[in-house]
Order: sequence, then structure tokens, then C-alpha cells
Amino acid sequence: MKKFLSLILFCCIGFTVSAIVFLIDPSITINPLSPTVICSDGTDTLVYSVSSSSIPPNTNVVIYQSTDSTFNPYLGQGDSIGYVEGDTASTSQITSTCPKILGIFIDACNDSDRLEPANEYMVITSGQGFRAANLKIDLPNTNLRDINTGSNPCSFGTPSNTLMTSLRTGFCNSSNLIAASQADSIPPNALVIVFTGAGTDYPYNLSRFCQTGQKVYILQNACTNGSGAFVNNDAAGTTCSGAAPGTRYRTTTLSNRNCFDELTYDRCGLNEFDGANPNANDGNYVIRLQNTDTSSVANGGIQNNAADRCNGIVLDTIIKTKILKYAIPQSQCNTGKHFIKAITHPNGTQPISNSFSYQLICNDVRATSTTTNICSGDSVRIDITSTDPNATFTWTTAGGTGITGQASGTGNSIKQLLTYSGTTKDSLTYNITSNDNGCTKTTSVKVVVNASFKPDARINQISCATDSIRLSVANVDANTTYSWTGPNGFTSNQPRVSIKFNSPAQEGDYIVTSTGLCGSQKDTVSFVTPNLQLSVSGNGEVCNGSSVTLIANGQFDSVRWSNGTLGNQNTVTVAGDYTAFAYQNGCNAATTVRVTQCTTSSAIDTLYICQGDSVKLSAPTGYTQYQWTPTNGLSNSTIREPNVHYML
Repeated sequence: MKKFLSLILFCCIGFTVSAIVFLIDPSITINPLSPTVICSDGTDTLVYSVSSSSIPPNTNVVIYQSTDSTFNPYLGQGDSIGYVEGDTASTSQITSTCPKILGIFIDACNDSDRLEPANEYMVITSGQGFRAANLKIDLPNTNLRDINTGSNPCSFGTPSNTLMTSLRTGFCNSSNLIAASQADSIPPNALVIVFTGAGTDYPYNLSRFCQTGQKVYILQNACTNGSGAFVNNDAAGTTCSGAAPGTRYRTTTLSNRNCFDELTYDRCGLNEFDGANPNANDGNYVIRLQNTDTSSVANGGIQNNAADRCNGIVLDTIIKTKILKYAIPQSQCNTGKHFIKAITHPNGTQPISNSFSYQLICNDVRATSTTTNICSGDSVRIDITSTDPNATFTWTTAGGTGITGQASGTGNSIKQLLTYSGTTKDSLTYNITSNDNGCTKTTSVKVVVNASFKPDARINQISCATDSIRLSVANVDANTTYSWTGPNGFTSNQPRVSIKFNSPAQEGDYIVTSTGLCGSQKDTVSFVTPNLQLSVSGNGEVCNGSSVTLIANGQFDSVRWSNGTLGNQNTVTVAGDYTAFAYQNGCNAATTVRVTQCTTSSAIDTLYICQGDSVKLSAPTGYTQYQWTPTNGLSNSTIREPNVHYML
């Protein structure tokens, strides 16, 4: 809001002059420079900026916070968290050791048939002063001729009287807004506005620059540019999508003797050029930020003068911005949003800034369980808690490929029935996340699921009395105890045990009992008194030099026969008793069989047959050859049982 004050001036010639002086109300703007949702790490800091204008001398800007968005610090509401000292808040002097770029107006207006390239400008400091001919400016548009540098440089021309008259308004006049050219020297502690093209014709209001109390010099490129010096338009699909990342940045440099400075900005984030509305981008400008080498829309280094889009850079964004830090106390953990506002002190006209909110989130997560070692078919129970009342919980599972029943989920407790299909045990991990507004904490719980199974008992069946009985459990578990019982008062508490065989009383059932996390179960194996079994087959009669083959049945280490033959088979041609001796694992057995001699018959029988009849003759068995005589009437004279027919 502007206030008007009329002053009546009396002069000696007796007439009255009425002068109008504009008084601008103080204003304060605050903005966050750190995330407004702060995930606590115990050293939590809120960073914000305070911009002010027209602050009276000796007046502080004081910042307050409150959980009430409608609080009014002038009424004693809220807590003070910082301030900008009066001299710092009210001063508008901008000084530097070397010439320094403060801001660039990259989107000048081209209304009323004006040329945008001719009306772009830069604001720089003069440092300790410089001669204009020695100031070199390298513009980011490589298609343009740079100023006092490059292979085909331009020089500074002299701003026209028409231009200077249009710029000398408000606080600007011929004493503080001065035209300069290539041959002039700029004094120390001055502001310099450099128009980057010839033909500037926009009547900018530079009153705020003149209001700083510093001299403001106007330099103008002597060359006429057909395109903008700063190439600000965002070529969608090429510069910001990653296809040509180097083209998204624009850097302007200046140097004077041993001094060098540059200002880089990221043009991604600016509105696209719109042929139907070519003025849509007007009002964009870049300012230098502290502690960053690239200004952008995202970090506030590129701003838009929406209120007066054609009037260039808003000086307050350059000279009245202070960066403040507030160490947030832990007492503000999880207390919701806190609102920031700024006022002046002394109060004066009681200006009050805009506000923004922040909140400190102190999230944690704890998971407790008494069921981290369970049996297959039991349920796991995990309780999840946090000191943050606004936290929500989710979990995922990992591992335990042989375990069924596990699943991801949400909530403050996990209760799942787990089954293990293996024979020993398996484990899975519950990964638990606590989340409050993007602030996350994680923890994990490992759960072991044991198989509910009976022991797998094994026994070796020995073959002779020199062996030992060996009992064993095939699936031994370190967390399980085992006990054996058996015949003849046998007991043992070892999963594997060896017993010397010494009595048939040891024959019978041996029982092993396993006792572990999942209860007790049993398995049984049986023991039979050892006996090496041997039988011989193939014995029969031998006749007229024929043979029989005797076979020792079974698998043995070796077999010896009483006639000296070795091996399981023994072929004999002589009748008699034959004994087989079998050996295995130090044990032996013997079996005897008899081979008999077949008998022959010399008796001659008389058979009577009638005419037309036939009879069957039969000789004893056991012979290899037969011969009947006479052969008359025989069907075959060389077989054991031929047929004979009646013969006259």
C-alpha cells in the first residue's frame, strides 16, 4: 500500500508548490529452505529465509512460531525463535570486493512491438570500481557476440537520452541514475545495470535500485541482438529429459582484470514457450543464492515478478534476504504443525509476514516377541510399538522357503500360523517399517520354525557273533536329547551307540525316544540273532561219465569245497559226499550234499502184442545213450521210450 504526503513549499517569489512523496509500507516475506516435514535425527534444524523491504531504521525483524495457524505475535502470541538486526534489515547497500552478478532478467517483455533481446538486463556490483572497457561479459547464447571478449566482441555503447529519461522516475534522477559507455570508469560501491542488447526501450521502474543510496550506472551493449542473450526457453524432450543434459544450464561470466564471477541457472522448470501466447514467460528472473552454485525454479533462485511481470528484477529478493537457522527442540517431537511468522520491532505499522508450517517427526519402532523359536504348526506373535502416536506399521518377510503361512501385512501386531515342510528347521525374517509422513524407521525379527518329526532309527543287522550291534539316529538335532532302551536291560542316552554282540538274549526291539522343543517321539528297530545261512543245490545222479553242478546259494566273501574246488559252483562227475564251506565277515558255515551213481538194468522182458497193436517200451532213466535191438517194428531204436508195432 502506498501513502501520499503533500508538502507545501514556500519560495521567495510567493507561489506555492505541491510535491508528492511516495512512502512504501514495510513488508516481510519468509520462506522455508529446508523440508517442512523434518525427520528427526537428534540434531534437527529448520533453515528459512527472511526478505523485507522498507523496514524503518533501527527496527528488527522478529520471527515467531506457534501451533496455532491464526496466532498474532503483536498480541503476545507465539514464541520468538530468531530475528534480523535492525541495521541489517533496514540497509539496502550492496557491496563486494570484485564485480559480482546479483541477478539476470531473462524474460523481458516484448509488448507494444518491443524486442525482448533488447530489454534483457543484468544487475552487477562495481566492487572496487572498474573501467567499462576492461569489463568482459561472456553471454550464454553462443550465437551472440560477447561484450569485450571473444573472437568478435562487442563494446559498450552509450545509452540514449530517451532511454535515460524513461528510466529516471520515482527515486531515480540524473544524480543517482547515470549513463556510462565504453570509455567511462565506474566508481566503487555502485550498482550497474547492463542491458545485453542495443535498442532498449522499455521504461523500467528502477526506483528500488536508486533507493539503496548507491549510484546506479547504466551500461548498454552496442550490438543489436536478434535473439535473447540468455536462451531461457526449456526445449522439452531434449534438455530436461536427459537426452542432452549439458544444454539445460546457462552460465553468464564476467571478469575485470584479476576478478572473475559467474552465475549459473537451470532453465528446466520454466514454462514452455507458447506460440499462441508468447508473453506467457515474461517476468522470469534469476538471483544469486548463497551456498549454491546453480539457481533454479526448485531452489528459489529463479523467480517470477507476477505482480508486475514487465518491470524486471524485484530488488528485495536480492538485498533483503537473510538465511536463518532454527535448532528445533526435541520437545516439539510429534506435536503437529508449527507455524512461522515474522513481525517488526518496534512495531511501527505492525506489518506481518506470510506464514509457512513445519513439523518435527520423531519416529521409532520396537518389535517384541516370545515366539521366535517355535514348532511347525504353531503361531508366531510379534507386537509392534512406537513412541510416535501417528506412526503406522507395515512388514514384509524374507527367507524361509520351506515355511508356509508367512505373509506381508499392516498393523501393530503380527500373528501367523507357520508350517515347516522340512525335516530339521528353517527360519524367516519379518522386516518391519514404521512410517509417519515419510519419516521411516525399520527393525527386524528372526523366527525359527522347527520340524515336528520322530527320530529316524537305524541298525546294522550283523551276520555273525564277532560283529557289534550299531544303533544310530539319522536325523540328529543339537537341541534334542535321545534315549535308547532294548532287550537284556540295554539303555543309552547317546544318539549313536555300538553294542558288542555276545548273547541271543540281545535279539528283539530297540526303541529310541527323542525329546526336544516340539515334544517327545519314538522310533523302533529290531535285531535278529546273527546266523550265516548256506544251502547247496544241484545235487543228483551221475551216469556213465555225466556230471552235476553243485551251487552254494548266497553272497559270501569266499566258498571252498571239500574236493578242493573254490567258488560258489562245483561241477562233479563222481558220486560221493561234497561239503561247501562259506566265509563272510569272519563268520563261516558248512553244508554237505550227496551225489549218487545211477544204476543200469540187463533184464530182458518178453512182450506179446496182437496184430495191429503197438506197445511202448521204457528203459531206465539217467543214461546218455540208448540202443534197442532188434530194430524191426521200433519207431526209434536210440531213444529211451520207443514204440513197437506188430511185425509178421
